[in-house]
Order: sequence, then C-alpha cells, then structure tokens
Amino acid sequence: MKLVSWQKNQSLRMVLVAAIAFFVLCLLFNLHRYYSFYASYDQGIFNQVFWNSTHGRFFQSSLSSA
Repeated sequence: MKLVSWQKNQSLRMVLVAAIAFFVLCLLFNLHRYYSFYASYDQGIFNQVFWNSTHGRFFQSSLSSA
C-alpha cells in the first residue's frame, strides 16, 4: 500500500516540476523578447494604456487612432 502512495506522490511531483519549469522557461523567453524590443506594436499600446491607467488616466493612449 505504501508503494502506491509513493508512486502517486512521485507522479504529482514530476507534474509540478514540469509545470514550474515550463512556466519559468516561457517567462524567460517572453522577458527576453520584451526587453530586446521584438515586441509588437499592439504590446506597446497595451503597455502605455496600463501605465496611464495606473497613474489615474484610465484607458488613455497617444498611440491609438481613435
């Protein structure tokens, strides 16, 4: 009975380690892309709208055409 419990815990640990590794890898790739200026124009619009919203100017952007 203890062997089955150990195997279930080991499987859960393997899944958690794989999920954390995937998250960290994707985070590093996205941060590298963002800081290397390979981000798209849309990301710049969202970045500026977020910054303006945090400073009290909700949903304002000088980059949008409207």
